[in-house]
Amino acid sequence: MHIDFCEMTAADSALREKVAELDEDKSIASDFVSFIPARGDHGVVAKVDGEVAAVSWASFTRGATPVVRHAVVPQFRGHGIGLEILNKLVEYGKKVGWPAIAVELDEDNPARRSFARQGFESVDGGAMIKHLRPPLTSLAVYCGSAPGSRTFYKDVARELGEQLADRGITVVYGGGSAGLMGEMATGALRHGGRVHGVMARELADREQAYEGLTQLDIVDSVPERIAAMEELADGFLALPGGVGTLSELFDALTNQQIGTHNKPVILFNVEGYWNPLVTLLKNTQSEGFTAGKYIDALIVVDSVDKLVEELETWRSPGEKWQ
Repeated sequence: MHIDFCEMTAADSALREKVAELDEDKSIASDFVSFIPARGDHGVVAKVDGEVAAVSWASFTRGATPVVRHAVVPQFRGHGIGLEILNKLVEYGKKVGWPAIAVELDEDNPARRSFARQGFESVDGGAMIKHLRPPLTSLAVYCGSAPGSRTFYKDVARELGEQLADRGITVVYGGGSAGLMGEMATGALRHGGRVHGVMARELADREQAYEGLTQLDIVDSVPERIAAMEELADGFLALPGGVGTLSELFDALTNQQIGTHNKPVILFNVEGYWNPLVTLLKNTQSEGFTAGKYIDALIVVDSVDKLVEELETWRSPGEKWQ
């Protein structure tokens, strides 16, 4: 049996309605038959010898976690097509950074056992959730090698390091001991956290490498340092800093757009420090140079608690040309 898979389109409305008719327990409500790619919906169609055998699609009808609708045409059941097409949807969700996917089934629906075998967990209200994005365990922190003109910058950097350590999040940073970099590393280490420094050889003497880090890597150049930090981290956070911090931040934003990574980018907005930058970025959107989805995906917070809350519902904006 040869199976072809193709992406569902908005024009496949008749197909989705047919699936709803096949839904024996009538769990597919009318609002879930809708399919709007512009809001991030995605679906897969499986065909055998040109005939539709199964469909699986995810719709963002209720918040940041898409709800999956999934059906196999009766004569094609028992051949593993349903599992294959669901896996295609899961692979896509991981690629674009969906936090999770959900299915809604009655408590006595036998299909729950099948979804449980695929890693779906029961939650309140009859829903089942499969987490696609692992919890954030490491964070690249970009910040100034200078202390700033006001003492609270150092206080905030140190407290950020402490709070990340308390949550078991590894800090990945430039490896220096001066300025906000050193304060943040000190805070994390004093609270028993892991701190992984990555320093360019040309900067090692000038930035004074921090002694006592959990790990310190020396690489040959600044571009290598940025690439290494991107690989090590699950997300990127910018504290106040100067042009070096801005360079690292814009690398993270650019690489998010071109698809090098699908990780969150965060501005830690100490006393409104990043407000002018946010205004500038919004201006690039209004002038037609940046898609709104990238501005919307930028997390702007002033506390770790708010950051954790935002990360729970964050999803990747996708590549620029999608």
